[in-house]
Amino acid sequence: MKRKDGTFVDVTEDMINQLSDDVDIYIDSVIEALMPDGRPFGMELKDPEEELQDYMNLRGNARAWWDWMAVRYDYIVSKMQQMLTPEQMAKVHPWDLVYRYAINFSAKMEKLYARMEQKRLQQELDNYQEFRVDDMLEEGEGIEYAT
Repeated sequence: MKRKDGTFVDVTEDMINQLSDDVDIYIDSVIEALMPDGRPFGMELKDPEEELQDYMNLRGNARAWWDWMAVRYDYIVSKMQQMLTPEQMAKVHPWDLVYRYAINFSAKMEKLYARMEQKRLQQELDNYQEFRVDDMLEEGEGIEYAT
């Protein structure tokens, strides 16, 4: 709380902001406990290409996203039941965790997709330029003969 001597509204706003910050930290700690390195406990990490392929199956498909999130919701709830007391569980909203995880996953995959797409386009450009130079040499374009 920042303003102890402020008006009731000032103090209340500060309390709400502090509570919001505390809840955000708590949610992050729960996510970290359930999914320590960005993956659910006990699951294998996939290589980036496999992970991106899984994401591309979700991209633009609302039903697939819903199913993907429902699986994670069920997983989080089962882990919470094993790890948290009923009082702690009452403070945590599994869907909030799932939404945050989905947003982070989507952002990570979009960055990966952009990098891979940029690489692919650069390779196509390099191949085209190499092909074009070979064609020019075969056709004699751009070569001036001394007379």
